[in-house]
Amino acid sequence: MLLLPVYEVPEEREDYGLYLAGEPLPDRAQHRWMTLMRLQVRAGRTWTNVHLLSQPLTPYLQYLSDWWYRYQHQAGARILFLAPEHASTIRALASRDFWLFDDERVVVLEYDLKGKFQSAEDATSPESLAAVRRARDFAVQNAMSLRTLLSARRKERSSS
Repeated sequence: MLLLPVYEVPEEREDYGLYLAGEPLPDRAQHRWMTLMRLQVRAGRTWTNVHLLSQPLTPYLQYLSDWWYRYQHQAGARILFLAPEHASTIRALASRDFWLFDDERVVVLEYDLKGKFQSAEDATSPESLAAVRRARDFAVQNAMSLRTLLSARRKERSSS
């Protein structure tokens, strides 16, 4: 679950700069992260990414949905977005970003206000696991697909 409208990811700086400059989508299908994802999906693992949307979409979220998430989708991940009207509910369920592995292991991620990664910690209590599962279930049940988001963005651009 990703809650922030912007993340400071050093590995994305070059691509993000190209996106902002209006350059064409680079080929990142063989990026190490996409390769890992493809291998995991082929082995039967499920990758689901849910990102809370801001209103309006930040340039960073536009970049992710236009470029980076497309490659994740092609690698076999399920890419979902939670509309801004669900922000208060999801933030009540999950105050920080998290990864949930095999429905059993929770890693809580800490970022500063600018989206720079600070730390990751295992949340081992049964209460933490239950809370993350509730947040995940709410997010997945109320989220839209990457295809739906991109279609809505195309319609917005064509009506402007």
